[in-house]
Amino acid sequence: MKTKMKNSTKRLLLLAAATVTAASAMAVGMGNSYMANASTVPDPVETSAVFENDQYTGTYTRTAEKTITDSGPIRQYCDVFSWLDFPSWENMAVNGYQYVTVTIRLEMREKDRGYQQVFLYPNTKEIYDSFVDRIEVQYGGDGVTKDFGEVYFNFKTIPLSNLVVDNKLGLVVRYGATGGGEDDWVNRNMSMTVTVSADEESIRQYSYAYGQHL
Repeated sequence: MKTKMKNSTKRLLLLAAATVTAASAMAVGMGNSYMANASTVPDPVETSAVFENDQYTGTYTRTAEKTITDSGPIRQYCDVFSWLDFPSWENMAVNGYQYVTVTIRLEMREKDRGYQQVFLYPNTKEIYDSFVDRIEVQYGGDGVTKDFGEVYFNFKTIPLSNLVVDNKLGLVVRYGATGGGEDDWVNRNMSMTVTVSADEESIRQYSYAYGQHL
């Protein structure tokens, strides 16, 4: 009886090891370090920085739906860009890469009538007036538009140094709402492109938004 138990245990351990090895091989074959099951892909997702056309470009995506309230941008959901695989800010600065341009695309809808705000902050510190730029829109005009629409937030180019605090490079997207009474709104399928360039011709001179229901 003891021998049979030991053999059964061995077979179970070998089966488990084979399963893990197969899953790992599939993950490697897919070119990432996540488990093979697609449902395990994290949200949000950032891609590695790419250098082409004389600029560094990184992207960030979040599909999950988030509700934004009028409690202010500091104490609610935010998206944090981590600068994966970018050179250090010192390296970029010394080589002339000092212009940062951020473009955000998301789907949004209103729960209540009001104005919707998107902020760029240099880090996650809870200091309201430390933002480097803000775009405010009135989605749907004077009415309440509860249908999702695609909107682009195009921020003016900012100096790389504006995103360096305590010798660390950061970028945090926060959201706000304002107006009379309740002003809640919802966003989802957010994607962000961040470029760092040395070319003055690539500078975006001002911030603006466009899209459906604006």
